[in-house]
Amino acid sequence: MAPPTAGSWYSMARATSPTSKNKRATSFRKIFPPQLLTVEQGHGRLEWRGIAVKEVTPAQMGFPHVAQVARLDRIRVLANGRQEVETVWLITSLTPTQADARRLLELARQYWSIENGTHYPLDVSAGEDRCRVAHPVAATVLGILRRAVQGEARAWARRQPCARDRTCPTFLAKMSRRPGQVIHLLTRPIRL
Repeated sequence: MAPPTAGSWYSMARATSPTSKNKRATSFRKIFPPQLLTVEQGHGRLEWRGIAVKEVTPAQMGFPHVAQVARLDRIRVLANGRQEVETVWLITSLTPTQADARRLLELARQYWSIENGTHYPLDVSAGEDRCRVAHPVAATVLGILRRAVQGEARAWARRQPCARDRTCPTFLAKMSRRPGQVIHLLTRPIRL
């Protein structure tokens, strides 16, 4: 398989929300024969991922430089027996020789590892989405501080011997009880 070129791109869009109750939004879901089907068990759930890839031209899609489009269906069976179904559409400039169905599935997984590892802690633990600061400079400063705290939380978590203490909420709880340590973390010299 040829490596992607420097100008290649990849994008994904959710077709529906996994918890959507809107019948119109979910009515297009029909059984489709995936080119590749994977099944994994972990995090208290069973997850099927099926992907069907089609080679297209920019003229067909009305989108510049597109080479492939793919439909990725995820079915999660949670520990309580409930099922979540999600359909994601992928569009890429990568040709079939650069990215087959397996590689596109890997790219989709990498996207979610970034989302869960970076954006989720900022949204949930740091409350970034709840922040209503409107001034652009203040919002930028708060964003930088949140990311600095997330970096410190990751470094702190790596030093924790107990796995249950390696979470951002645990870090925030412990630091809120130790303001002197927080001031030390913020004022110490940066080692490059």
